[in-house]
Amino acid sequence: MRESSPAARSLNFRRPATGGTTMAQVTDDELYLPAHEQLARMRAGAFGPRALTEAYLARIEAINPTVRGVVATIADRTLAEADLAEAALRDGDPALLLGLPVGLKDIIDTAAMPTTYGSVAFQDHRPDRDAPVVRRLKEAGALVFAKTNTFEFALSMPSPLHRDAKNPWNRGRVAGGSSNGSATAVGAALCSLTLGTDTSGSIRNPSAYCGIVGLKTTHGRVSTEGVGVLASSMDTVGPMTRSVVDAALALQAIAGFEPSDMQSADVAVGDYLGQLHAGVAGLRIGVPINFFPDRTAPYAKAAWEYARDLLRASGAELVSVELPSLEDTRTVWSGLTAPESSAWHEASLTARPDDYGPVPRAFFSSMRGSSGVDYVRARQRRHSYRRALLDAMAGLDAMITPTMPTTAFSFDEAKAQSVDASVAALDVAFATVGFTQPFNVSGQPALTVPVAVHSDGLPLSVQVVGQPFGEAAILRIGRAIETLVGFDYRPPSFRAGAA
Repeated sequence: MRESSPAARSLNFRRPATGGTTMAQVTDDELYLPAHEQLARMRAGAFGPRALTEAYLARIEAINPTVRGVVATIADRTLAEADLAEAALRDGDPALLLGLPVGLKDIIDTAAMPTTYGSVAFQDHRPDRDAPVVRRLKEAGALVFAKTNTFEFALSMPSPLHRDAKNPWNRGRVAGGSSNGSATAVGAALCSLTLGTDTSGSIRNPSAYCGIVGLKTTHGRVSTEGVGVLASSMDTVGPMTRSVVDAALALQAIAGFEPSDMQSADVAVGDYLGQLHAGVAGLRIGVPINFFPDRTAPYAKAAWEYARDLLRASGAELVSVELPSLEDTRTVWSGLTAPESSAWHEASLTARPDDYGPVPRAFFSSMRGSSGVDYVRARQRRHSYRRALLDAMAGLDAMITPTMPTTAFSFDEAKAQSVDASVAALDVAFATVGFTQPFNVSGQPALTVPVAVHSDGLPLSVQVVGQPFGEAAILRIGRAIETLVGFDYRPPSFRAGAA
C-alpha cells in the first residue's frame, strides 16, 4: 500500500495487538464461509469474534496489496469490541450480526475511520458521526472494521487516492463499480459481508463481475443519510455477500425508517428470513421478451435461460412480460443525477475544483446556472416510466433478467472512462448498466446472484427484480437459485491453498 497522502498514511494495515480470550484459530476455509455460517460457528464456540477479526486483518495485510479491495482498517478498537462481543455471545445475546467483522464502501460516513469518497478532495475527511445505517449495523452486533475501495464519488474510475480494485477471479479484469472494493473484499475473503451503494447498478455490477450476491434495496428502504450523494432520489444502500442468506440477515439489520432522512420511507420492515427457504413453487415470475440491450453477449443470455429453466422446473409459473421502452432511461437518470449531485458538491467543488478528477468535475459542474425546468421534466418522465414498468409487472412476484451484458472487461478496455475529461467519458459505464439502471429509475429492489462460470473463467449472474418493498420475495427466489446451481463463491486462484 502506497503511503503518499495523509489519507494513505492514516490507514491501519498492521497486525493488531494480542490479547483477549484465546480461542481456536480461523482457517482460510473458514474465512471463505458465508457470514451466517461464521455466525453459527461463533455461537457454537468453534472460534470467537476476536479470532475471526484477527484472521481477516492478517489476510488483508497479506492479500489486499494484490487486489486493493480495502482502503482502511481499524484494528485495536475493533478487537476491543470483539472481546465484548465474545462476552455477549457467552451471555446468549441474540443480536443478528453479533461479532461479525463488516466492511463499508468508503462513501458511507464513519466516525472512527476516514470517509474519503475515493477523492483527493476529501482525503482528510473525518465525519463526526456514523451514518444511521452504520449505527444499525452496530446495534445488530456487527464489528465495523474496514472501509472498501470505490470509484471517485461513486462515479468514475479509478479512485485517484486508492487506484482500482482488482477482480479476484482475474486480476487483469475490472471489479466493476462503483462498489468495486466491496465486491473484491468479499470475493477475496477479506471479509464476508460489506455494504455498497447503488444508483445505477453499483452494487449489482461489481457483485456480478466478482461472483458474489448483491442486493439493491427499494429506494427509501435503507437510510442513505450520511452517505455521499450521487442522486439522492435514486441512491440506495445494500449488502454484498457470499450467500443470499447473508443478504437477508444484513437487510433485516439495516432496514427501517429514519425520520431525519428525507429519502427514508416510513414502511414497515418485513420478515426477510421467515420464507427464505420456501422455494418458488406457485410464484409468478416475469420473463421479459424485449429487455436485451445492445452488446448483450449470447453467453449472458444463456446463463439467464439456465436460471429461468431451473425456476420453471422447480414449480414457478413463468410469465412473458413486455417492458416499456428503455430509450429514455439514461436521459432521465442523467437529468436527475446531475442536479442532485451538483447540489451536494457545490461548496467543495467551488473551493477546490482541482482536487476533483476530470470526469466528476465536469459532471458536477454541468448543472451550474441551469434552471429547474429540466429537472422537473426529468422527474415527470421518471414517474411515467415507473408507472409503465410497474403496470407491466402487475400481478408478478418478481422478474428475472441477466445482470450484466458481458463478463468483466479488462483494465485496458476501461481506460476510455478516465482519459476523456468530458461527461461523454461516462459512455463506457452506461454501456454496462442496461439491465440495472432502469430499476434505479423505477426505485424497485433487485438482487444479483451468480449462476455459472463462462469459458473465460469469469462468473455470470442473473438479476431478480421485485415489486417496491418486495425484498422478501426476491431473496426467496434468489435463495432458490443459489441452492439449485450450487455456485462455488471461491475464485479459482484462492482455492486449495493457491493464495
